Amino acid sequence: MKKIALILAGGSGKRFWPLSEKGKPKQLISLFSEKTLIEETIDRLLKNFALEDIKIVTNKALGKKLKGLLSDFPEENILSEPQARNTAPSILWAISLFEKEDEETIFGIFPSDHFIVDEDRFSERLNLAFELADSEEKLITFGIIPTAPDTGYGYIETEKTDSDNTNYLKVLSFKEKPNYETAVKYLRGGNYFWNSGMFIWKGKIFRENLKKYSEYFSEYYEKFREGESPEKLFSEIKSTSIDYALMEKSKEIILVQGDFRWSDVGSYKSFYDINKKDENSNVRIGNAIIKDSESCLIYSKENPVALIGVKNLFVIVNNGKIVVGDMNHSQDVKEAYEFFEK
Repeated sequence: MKKIALILAGGSGKRFWPLSEKGKPKQLISLFSEKTLIEETIDRLLKNFALEDIKIVTNKALGKKLKGLLSDFPEENILSEPQARNTAPSILWAISLFEKEDEETIFGIFPSDHFIVDEDRFSERLNLAFELADSEEKLITFGIIPTAPDTGYGYIETEKTDSDNTNYLKVLSFKEKPNYETAVKYLRGGNYFWNSGMFIWKGKIFRENLKKYSEYFSEYYEKFREGESPEKLFSEIKSTSIDYALMEKSKEIILVQGDFRWSDVGSYKSFYDINKKDENSNVRIGNAIIKDSESCLIYSKENPVALIGVKNLFVIVNNGKIVVGDMNHSQDVKEAYEFFEK
């Protein structure tokens, strides 16, 4: 069974400003260890893939930085797309480079900046996904068992079943990020999962699903496959996520339950949720003190910072830049990024 991992590393990390800056997105930041998030992703995948079969799909500017950062990673495995056009064009282009050599190759699609705790369990579930992709010949997605009515994630609806075999379920639909009331309904329903953005499929099954459910992107896939200029095709193709381009349309998807601790670390709220709290539910990282405050996140490894008598705030200091906000508005940090990093 030939397996190739595609790590998608073209994101800009706007919601993590000022830790992430222009030219240094979230995947290039060290948040949980001395290693960057993309280095942690590579290490995690080495349990299931040979190093030569791990490919990174990124943009030209980041490609140069990754070649400097990842000194032990094969330079030829860093694929620099001509321009940023979201995940669908990236995936189409990358798979077309290898599928035409062997259509039975199984591809794994992985974001470069996620947080996974139980890596052994992740590896086991990944092996199950390989087996299903090979035997069932379906598109496979990882759905994370939700632990709270989180409004920061998209959801995947599956068939309800009374069977004890919960290894995989048939996907019925993909759902946008819900409001709180809808998220509570999903959690109570028991057949809704967080959309992890991780996918497994055979090259030929991907190609067949594009032909059947996504004519527009199927045409571009064939052009990539036939060797037409990537620069020309990327300049033309719609900027669309793989969810919109294919996953929300296909009727041939099964979900493997991700029963491991996971986060997409998509905001300072999710970063706060992951980290260990003190007796007042505060997270303090770096040169900071917190007094008479609750449920706050403070990150400053440079200037000293103090929080006194406040609740539910995040305060981030990096390279002389500061952002302060209510935890429930942490998704809005991208507006500060767009203003200061333009």
